[in-house]
Amino acid sequence: VMHSNTGFGFYLNENWPKKLAVAANGLLRHGDFSSCRWFLPDGTDNGHVSTVQDGFDWLNNFVGAYDMGDIAFQRQMSYQNIHGMYWKTTKNFAQEPTRAHIEDSLFLENLHFLGPGGHGTFVLRNTTVANDGGFLKTVFEANHHCNEGSLGASGSLCMPQYVVEGSSFAGADFQFGTPGADGPSNRKSAIFILSNTSVDAVHYEQASLLLDPDYYDKSSGKKHQPNLKAYLAATCSYLFTPSDERHILCNRSSGLHLRRLYLWSDIASESSQLILRQLLPNGHVIDDLVDFNPGNGAPAGSRTWPSAGARLCSTGQDCQTAKSGWSIQVVDGATVTVSGWQRSNPIFPYAIEFSDLYFGAGVAGNEQMVDRGITLCLERECRSIYANHSRAFISSWGPVVANVGAWPLGNSPQFESQRLDYVSSDGRSLQPSTDCTAQSCQVLADQSMKVSYSMVCASTPSSARCGVLANGELWTCCTYDAGEGNVAVDVVKRGLDYVFSPSSVRVGPLTVLQLNAPGKSDHPLAFVDGGDIRPDLGLRWTAIQILPFTDTESAVSQRIIYCKLHISMQLTVILEDRS
Repeated sequence: VMHSNTGFGFYLNENWPKKLAVAANGLLRHGDFSSCRWFLPDGTDNGHVSTVQDGFDWLNNFVGAYDMGDIAFQRQMSYQNIHGMYWKTTKNFAQEPTRAHIEDSLFLENLHFLGPGGHGTFVLRNTTVANDGGFLKTVFEANHHCNEGSLGASGSLCMPQYVVEGSSFAGADFQFGTPGADGPSNRKSAIFILSNTSVDAVHYEQASLLLDPDYYDKSSGKKHQPNLKAYLAATCSYLFTPSDERHILCNRSSGLHLRRLYLWSDIASESSQLILRQLLPNGHVIDDLVDFNPGNGAPAGSRTWPSAGARLCSTGQDCQTAKSGWSIQVVDGATVTVSGWQRSNPIFPYAIEFSDLYFGAGVAGNEQMVDRGITLCLERECRSIYANHSRAFISSWGPVVANVGAWPLGNSPQFESQRLDYVSSDGRSLQPSTDCTAQSCQVLADQSMKVSYSMVCASTPSSARCGVLANGELWTCCTYDAGEGNVAVDVVKRGLDYVFSPSSVRVGPLTVLQLNAPGKSDHPLAFVDGGDIRPDLGLRWTAIQILPFTDTESAVSQRIIYCKLHISMQLTVILEDRS
């Protein structure tokens, strides 16, 4: 229960769960960040599906998150909040294309439901959004903050498909984007798909809902695909909601089902336009000029992907520098011809996407809503494109490698080169500090389990093979231990004297005993039963590693280490039978 907050009630901020490779201690295995990536090396979505259940939010300002993916809400109740849901960017669920983002939930008497632009199909199932009239009308908005100024990273290419299944709207005011958003962009081009859903007591078995007019740039009067909207307005009907905007509603009987077509791309000039022709299944032809979606409004050249090791977005953060392309509303079953697509940078990861796996043939749970697909004609070649095409390596901010999606346009060497570049990127490891101390190496040891401090490495940098290789980088102050890990004992000053802490340890036959001393102290160490410890290092040292039971001539189960200058420094080492 979250209530009476001037900011957020329930809040996940930025959250993209991944299937992490973790060690027994809960940290990333070997300090390897590769499992944090959006995709596995073969392009499989690495998201870990999670669920927020039975939340109740009341009298808060906000509920939800900024950007999150692979997180679903079940049995959420939001009552009398200013924003019953607040969400900017999301994605389709990994390996679960028909899973609902919000299910079995109630949004009652909230001022706003601000839904994400996101990538793909955003699903509400068995959910009620209602207002009984005693409170202000609920604004139900898609594409919240998509491409808006400094928030331009939000919302993918601003054409999500909102599927509303078995749900009910009463007193809700549909909006297709953030009111007053600045700059040219088709930020109000969301597609609502109503399935077995009622709006103000009118039932719709299956219908597509679009905004008309859908301004590309309201200040100049430029509209997004105006000829398509004109045809639909004349053929379908209007759904009048409490707002001043008109919503074109095409029922199943019209045979016109609207879907998204994305052409992820980089271009030399944002003034570029595509020439788009749609030959509908009924024989009607619609021609439109389609303007470029400029992402965050920055120059096209700034939206190229960084090189390996500096790549943005691979783990799911906002990605202002990447997304750009064309967002196109197409009629399912049409023949779509695209002319004038100039790809200025062949290295930029471009891709084509049609609809989503939610509507794909053979996907369990969507048998009543399978798309027919489109015929896409590009550069004098036509291909059949279906909703169940591969989404490998395509994130909410676009493709991370070239030659992917519904129509691979590049060559195999280009794909493989960029795939390897992606796999090698973000190979981060927590770095020890440059002073090469035992404490700095502990950063790696906490993750790798088999890393310990080595004076040989510290004093002999040229001895590279004693360094630990972590994600392609060599740390010359550390070594992998072939034994059973290590046990650390510190030298601690007490009063005018020194002691070991702890004063007694238990080890296995191959356990490395690591003795740490602050600074460079004078502690000549030896075993009581004979033999100096590391005499080659002299009297002054900061850390020493030893195997206390490998240099004895007879079988012993206990040894005592002492300092020749400080009689109080004695360490009892007990050998355990670990067979």
